[in-house]
Amino acid sequence: MGSKRLDWIDIAKGIAITLVIVGHTVPNPSPLRHAIFSFHMPVFFILAGYTFRPKPWRELLSGSVSRLLVPYVVLALAWQVPTFLMSSAPLTSGTLVAGLKTLVFASGVDVPGLGVTAVGMTWFLAALFTSRLLFNVLVRLFDGRDVRVVWQGVICAAIAFCGLSVSRFMGVYLPLDLDLSCYIALLMWIGYTARQRGLEPSASKPLLFIGAGVAWLVLAALSGLELSSRRFWGLLSEDSCFADKPVWRSLRSMRSIGLFLGRPCLCL
Repeated sequence: MGSKRLDWIDIAKGIAITLVIVGHTVPNPSPLRHAIFSFHMPVFFILAGYTFRPKPWRELLSGSVSRLLVPYVVLALAWQVPTFLMSSAPLTSGTLVAGLKTLVFASGVDVPGLGVTAVGMTWFLAALFTSRLLFNVLVRLFDGRDVRVVWQGVICAAIAFCGLSVSRFMGVYLPLDLDLSCYIALLMWIGYTARQRGLEPSASKPLLFIGAGVAWLVLAALSGLELSSRRFWGLLSEDSCFADKPVWRSLRSMRSIGLFLGRPCLCL
């Protein structure tokens, strides 16, 4: 059973990797790109949650640093250093600080209002690193307090909302994609809970696939999501029919406050 489970996970990852390439080559905007972006990155994080096991902190940090953080730094430098050399720009203290900011924030896109350039495709590794740490906290909390699965979902959804609110509505991106990790933790919880409940691809569970397919079609038709740029639209976006509600107005009004607090933190 274990070998079979790893096989379908590897197949799913292979399909998702292929779709990542296709999604970045098709015209933008286009229906195909919208469909691919609605699930190709979430699939990775759901699978990461499916295979996740809560661990003691020393073991988790050791494995995550060597498997995620170190490769992130190496790949980011392998991209950023040649790019800088080809630009023929002078090497100054300001340039070094700007490069350090890029590494620390690990954002897949330029950080709006904070003067931080995108690190590129390696944002995924940094986001998964912080997400694993955050999710380990949540799983140990849930297990220690015997939290029911429904309340686990509510807590993870609330954390996801807070994380996306910080970046999307306040305009503040946190180092190592911590704001985005709040949302990724929800995706990991979905995968982790599916495994705990024994839900995996099987011909004996057609209703599970049909239900998941219908849910995806509805969400893809009514909304959209691009994780790296923290962009989402439709049902829960600031452009939706809920945009005039007091909570959204309050979040948008806090944007300037967030930027005021966030800019000085760049020097830390």
